[in-house]
Parts: sequence; structure tokens; C-alpha cells
Amino acid sequence: MSHHSPSGMPKVSEDLVLQQRLAVFVDSCGGTRQAAKRLELEHTMVWRFRKFGRAIARNQLAISSALNREGTATATANATQNAAAPSIGLHSVPDGDLAALRTFCLSVLALIDNYNGPGGGLAAVQE
Repeated sequence: MSHHSPSGMPKVSEDLVLQQRLAVFVDSCGGTRQAAKRLELEHTMVWRFRKFGRAIARNQLAISSALNREGTATATANATQNAAAPSIGLHSVPDGDLAALRTFCLSVLALIDNYNGPGGGLAAVQE
């Protein structure tokens, strides 16, 4: 199996779920530059994948791994913070934690939509 197209360029594939995860993360960071810095990825790669949802396999893996790593770091920081202050109210949840939760929830919804196929969407889940 060739990893290049007939023109000699590397093959790229589309991953709409990963594109949605990245878009949510970029929005929560306030832009692609900030997101790329937090993910420790090149700004151009983050911008291009967010816009087009296509990349070579190793770049998709880098983006996915960075998002997973960022999610794990956020979850660990949240668990540590919550262990130190177990009786926090919803009104005192830091914005970063809410952004991480929103990112996670939107990723789950994107996975459900992708699983249901075209036209499935959230309405199919609610029926």
C-alpha cells in the first residue's frame, strides 16, 4: 500500500470528529496560536487541520495525541484542585475547567453524530 498519491504527494485523509475536537479546543483557547502553543504543535498545522479537516496520518496522530494529552493534564489538574477543595459550588468552577468539560461534551456529541451517519444527528439519539 502506497502512502503517496499518483502525483507523488503524501495521501491525506479527512477526520471530521478530530476536526470538531480541535475546533472546540481552539475556541476554548481563544484562537489557533494559543491552542497550538498549549498543544505544542506548529500553528500552521493546527490552523490548516481546523479549516480543512484533512492531514497526513502522522499529523492527525500528533493532533489527536496532543488533544488527549491536554485533556488528561486538565483532568489531573482538576482532580488535584477538587481534592484540595471538595465542597465547591458550580458557581466557583474555573473557566478553564468549564471549557475542558465543554470540549469533552462536544467531542462526545460529534462522535454520536458521526456514528449515526448523515441525517442521524442528535434528533436520532433523542427518539
